[in-house]
Amino acid sequence: RIRAKKDDEIPADGEFPWMVAVFNKTPSGNYQFRCGGSLIHPKVVLTANHCVHRRTPNDFIVGANGKIALPNKNTERRRISEIIKHPKYTHFGRLYNDAALLFLEESFPTEGDNRINTLCLPPDGLDLEDMNCYVAGWGNGLDGQGDQNMKKVQVPFVDHNQCQALLRRTRLGQNFRLHSSFMCAGGEEGKDACIGDGGGPLMCEMPSEEERYFQAGIVSWGIGCGTEDVPGVYTDVEKITEWIKKELEQ
Repeated sequence: RIRAKKDDEIPADGEFPWMVAVFNKTPSGNYQFRCGGSLIHPKVVLTANHCVHRRTPNDFIVGANGKIALPNKNTERRRISEIIKHPKYTHFGRLYNDAALLFLEESFPTEGDNRINTLCLPPDGLDLEDMNCYVAGWGNGLDGQGDQNMKKVQVPFVDHNQCQALLRRTRLGQNFRLHSSFMCAGGEEGKDACIGDGGGPLMCEMPSEEERYFQAGIVSWGIGCGTEDVPGVYTDVEKITEWIKKELEQ
């Protein structure tokens, strides 16, 4: 779950209608929550590649309209027809270009339905410095326990060089280099993405357009959760937008 200090960090109905949950099939044939994701097209989900690495489309289903991290009667479910990972994804210990597109067998109903909708890709050249950005998901909370209710928290953007300097003060050490495919947000105590939030979107409000969001990042990794001066690390969506658009056009 998102690490947030207050229980009022539960999104309102329809606040983030592009949030989807990715469930993987267990040996018993049931489905369990695996990761978050975002609907960027009625038939395409953007998530972190580490969530689906070395797995096949048959291993997963995707659920939308779920404030709950279990497929329930209100969850619209879709099967995946194809998983396309970023061509420069690096798995072992690095997670560079940690992004994957999940093409669905059938579109989600986004027309005239405020419960399910798509999230915009980032506009060119936006400065995230003073923007209102949020991360949401179903992962672990302050108590270390997973939660069935989606949570959200506002996180500040952290400049690449500053983020690298802060992460060098952790167990990563002084020689750590933050890869150019990443961006950072957070670093405030008790407010962060956490285990189980991977793949979910970092979403920012469009300048001068309240309640209209674009996706700035994908939850990728972090050192602990919600520690002061230790930002969370996200795949930088602006850096992969061209790849996404190219795949959507095919």
